[in-house]
Amino acid sequence: MRLMLSLLAVLCATFAVAATAGSNATGGSGYKLAGSWGKTGTGTGQFTGTGGLAVDARGNVYVADRDNNRVQVFSPSGSFLRKWGSIGGGNGQFTGADDIAVSPDGSIWVADDGGSRFQQFSSVGAFQTAVTLTSELARGVAVDANGDLLGAVEGSAKSGFRRFTAGSWAASGGLFGGRSLMRADDVEVSPDRSIYLIRAGTQGGGDWLERYSAGGHLQKKTKLGGGEGTRALAVDLDCNVLVSDWTTAGGFAKYSPSGKKLATAGLPYVTNDLAVGPKGDVYAKIQNQGIVRLAEDRSKPRAALVAGRVPVTGGAAKVKYTLSGVACPAQVSGVASLSGAVTGKAAVKVAAGKSTVLSIPARGSSGKAQFKIVLKTNGRPTTQVASVNATVR
Repeated sequence: MRLMLSLLAVLCATFAVAATAGSNATGGSGYKLAGSWGKTGTGTGQFTGTGGLAVDARGNVYVADRDNNRVQVFSPSGSFLRKWGSIGGGNGQFTGADDIAVSPDGSIWVADDGGSRFQQFSSVGAFQTAVTLTSELARGVAVDANGDLLGAVEGSAKSGFRRFTAGSWAASGGLFGGRSLMRADDVEVSPDRSIYLIRAGTQGGGDWLERYSAGGHLQKKTKLGGGEGTRALAVDLDCNVLVSDWTTAGGFAKYSPSGKKLATAGLPYVTNDLAVGPKGDVYAKIQNQGIVRLAEDRSKPRAALVAGRVPVTGGAAKVKYTLSGVACPAQVSGVASLSGAVTGKAAVKVAAGKSTVLSIPARGSSGKAQFKIVLKTNGRPTTQVASVNATVR
């Protein structure tokens, strides 16, 4: 599909990614613009209303085209592949296709907001089943590693998320995180099995990101900046969380699972939803515009978070290193090296989000050295560097 040149021109002029204060030593990458497509309308490749995004294992992008009551599917670069759906209450019809998710088995789930149900389809749009709610709206949808359906729901009294067991699709555990005056906009599952719910305060309650255990126990609440409209939510390959960020003129922010803001990305319009592809690309649905694709920028080494002084005793350098910006898996393998006044190299294992003292066989004399670590983070290489002062004893 031909790129939407007007949106690309605006994005090229305004897009930016910046680490927040104190986080310039994160292990995550920035992003660079990789393309865009679509515009407002009812035709093929056009969108109306808000709606959601999902990406399958091959990188194909599924769009819940809300007010057009349909699903549209595109290649990773934006070429139109297929579509299905129409307005109505029958199988394969929608009354507001509000969100979309891809199951581990490749099937597609759509949150039919006004229809108060979640519908399951094959990857090519063949209807399979529906899970109907009682007196609640279907706002967001996700599927966990077991194939269980998770639905963000809004009731007249409380909003939260529900779990439906794969196969039987019976409700399990009641309403998780039920709160009044707090709209539940979306739900997502992290690779580490954590569940995230994003909320918008409908009557002054503020906007929040909530993290739950796989069993539905609340573990962390992070206050977000206030704004208008549906909040976007996604989880990246490193188990960091992406949410719409009103302070960046419609862009998004990256948070660690502990709630630390790692970085922000500015986009020119409101971000309705976010999705992450199998290679780490981020797709953003821009209100009244189209889809933007952002690729991870790993062309330059990131700053390594290490202690500035490195003692070298008994032929081994002890480097205190913290892997930040990568929250999963719990342990990451890599190769650490020193060059300059002291030299050495070693295969290492580091703990995600924690400090690890690395032992590197080294020789040389006291002085300035360059620390470098190359990590394999979820299938992609991450290189980090830092200047240190080595003291040989």
